[in-house]
Amino acid sequence: MPEGFAPPNLPDAMRLPLVAALERRLSGTPGLAQTVLAGVQWQGGARGHVLALAGLPDADQPAVARAVAEALALSGLEAGSLDVVFPPERAMAAIAAVGLTLSPAPYAMPDEQVVTPGSAPGMDPSRPPKLR
Repeated sequence: MPEGFAPPNLPDAMRLPLVAALERRLSGTPGLAQTVLAGVQWQGGARGHVLALAGLPDADQPAVARAVAEALALSGLEAGSLDVVFPPERAMAAIAAVGLTLSPAPYAMPDEQVVTPGSAPGMDPSRPPKLR
């Protein structure tokens, strides 16, 4: 259980590539409402960092946690430790008050592609395919 949260305590050389990797990896995640990186002090005195994510359905949380682990590895910081948490609204507000809010691109519904009958190559009788 966490005892408290603080701003992330990472040097720029670690924080900047980590934030960029996380934002890239989490961009377009459906349902993701808020993403915050924060320092944490756990019961017993251990310190670390958490990535708090809000708005995701329970069923999607394991896949997103794996995506975060991939982003951590791809950022070159695989030796680092980052706990991924999905806190309730009240706890998320406390984390966001002190943490660094990330800005992954929001999810965008894909445009519906309109397929006109006969528009595929070779399907228009007035323009038959050229056979060689």
